[in-house]
Amino acid sequence: VGVKDVFGHSGPAWDLLEQFGLRSDAIIAAVKELV
Repeated sequence: VGVKDVFGHSGPAWDLLEQFGLRSDAIIAAVKELV
């Protein structure tokens, strides 16, 4: 859910959240863009 059309892979959780745009700052920016 929320991951763009790419194959998943493993790695450190924080790095993956950043790569897929799922950190709180990226989510906040996406919401602000919609509003």
